[in-house]
Amino acid sequence: MFFSRLLGGVPKLRTSKPKVLQRRFNPLRMLCPSPIASCPECHNSLSPWVCCLQCYQLIKEESEKIKQKMIGNNS
Repeated sequence: MFFSRLLGGVPKLRTSKPKVLQRRFNPLRMLCPSPIASCPECHNSLSPWVCCLQCYQLIKEESEKIKQKMIGNNS
């Protein structure tokens, strides 16, 4: 009785490849265009949840300068 409760959430059969592919490449899902936004700083087109590469390089350079200042102050 104890073991039957533990194994209750396990699927009995493996999901077949056609079923998985039907879900993944559903025609209704493919009809929806992916959202495209423009970066507020440099106006490049990108996905809304992605950071622009040019802006990322600027942020990376600034953070490297700050790290070098912090390392210089500690030694």
